[in-house]
Amino acid sequence: MKRTVTALVVLSALAACAKPVAVAPIDAVVAPVLAAPASAEPLPPPDAPRATESRFPAGPGVALVADQLHALVRDRQITDPKRPYEERVAIAEKALGTKGEPIAEHVYDGVVFRAVSARTLVAPFGCTELVISRKTPAWTTRSADHRLCGLPYASDPSRPYGGPAPKRTAFRLDEALAEVGLLPPAVADFKATTKLGPAEYHENGESVWIGLAGRSKDAPISCRALRIGRQPRIEEVALAYCSLAWPMPGMSFEPGTKEAPIDMNAKLAECSSKCSANEICMLEQRLPSTAAFRQESDGSRARYPDGRAAKAEVVGSCVAIPSSCSTVTASCFFPPPPPPGAPPPFPGTATGPCPKVHHGGRAFLTTPSNHIVCTTRVGGPNPPPLTTTPPTPTAPATTAQKSKPTPFELF
Repeated sequence: MKRTVTALVVLSALAACAKPVAVAPIDAVVAPVLAAPASAEPLPPPDAPRATESRFPAGPGVALVADQLHALVRDRQITDPKRPYEERVAIAEKALGTKGEPIAEHVYDGVVFRAVSARTLVAPFGCTELVISRKTPAWTTRSADHRLCGLPYASDPSRPYGGPAPKRTAFRLDEALAEVGLLPPAVADFKATTKLGPAEYHENGESVWIGLAGRSKDAPISCRALRIGRQPRIEEVALAYCSLAWPMPGMSFEPGTKEAPIDMNAKLAECSSKCSANEICMLEQRLPSTAAFRQESDGSRARYPDGRAAKAEVVGSCVAIPSSCSTVTASCFFPPPPPPGAPPPFPGTATGPCPKVHHGGRAFLTTPSNHIVCTTRVGGPNPPPLTTTPPTPTAPATTAQKSKPTPFELF
C-alpha cells in the first residue's frame, strides 16, 4: 500500500511539471501525406545537387509526384493571365512546399518544378515537370529527362512498357484516404474501390492499393500502400510491392549519343526558296516511334519520353497548291475534321499530301509562313503496318490471386 501511494505522488508531481501537449484533430491524421506545410516557415531550397554516388548516379531524386503538379494547374490562380509572374510562382511554391528551380529556354523562361510520375509509355516510372513562364502568362506540364529526377533510362525507349509497375502515385492514395478514413470498413473499401479501382493485394483482412512516391533514403523512388480494414492508413512499403527494385534491373543511366539540334526556321527557309508561287513547302519530320521534337535553347531535338535524344531528320519538299484555293488554308490540303461525336478517320486515310506509310501526324502552320508539317515514324522498331491486328494483351491476375509480392513479380 505504501508503494502504491508513493507511485501516485511521483506521477502527480511529474504531471504537474510536464508541458501540455497539443493533440492533433482526427482530420489532420487523415490529411494527405503530400500536402504542403501549413506553417509560415521558409520553404526548403530546390532539390539537392545531384551528387554522383554508386547508388544514386543521377542524384537523390525529387520529393514531389506528378499528380501534385496536375492538381496544382487546375487551380485558376495559377492559370489566371492577370496575375503577375511572381505571384503565380509564390502560389505554386506554397502549394507544393518547395521552391522552383530557375529555367531559361527559348519559349519558357521562369521556374520549373519536377516530380516522379507513375508508369509511362516506355518505362515503369517517369519524370514530369511543371514550368511557369516569366515571359507570358503560360504554364506547361511535360515529360522531362529521367536523370533530372534521379531516374535511369529504359533499355529500349522505342518499345512500349507493358510491366506491372503502379499506374497511380501516392497522391491518389492520399486523396482516397481523406475521403474514406472515417467511414466503416465495408463502406470505406467500397468507396476506395470506386475511386482507385480494384485493390492490388489482400492481406490480413485488409484491401491494399499501391502507389509510387518520391525519393526515400534508399532510392529516388519509394512505394506507398493504402490499407483499408479496421484502421485505414497509408504506409511506406518495400519497392517489391510496386513491382520495382533499386537499382532497377534492365535500366541504365547512360544517356546515349548526343544529337545535333535542328534549326526548323532554316529548314523552312531553304525549302520555301525552292518552291514556286503555286507551291507550298512541306516539312517531313522523320523520327522514331514514341519520340517527339522539343524546342530547346539551341534548336529543336527529337527526344524519347525519358529525355534521351533520338536520331531524326527533317526533309523539305514542295507541294502544289490546288487551283481551286483562292486563299491557302488547311482545307486546301486536308479534309475537314469529323463533326462532334463522329469517330475519327481511320489511320492513314486523311493524311493529305503527307506520307501514308507509318503516318504519325500532320499540321498546317502559318508561322513564320504557310507550310505543312508531317510526322513519319522511321528508324528503330517501326509501328506495325496498318493492316496488322494488334496482339491481344494478356489478362492480369485477379486481386484474389495476388498476395504478397515475390521476386518473380518484379518484371
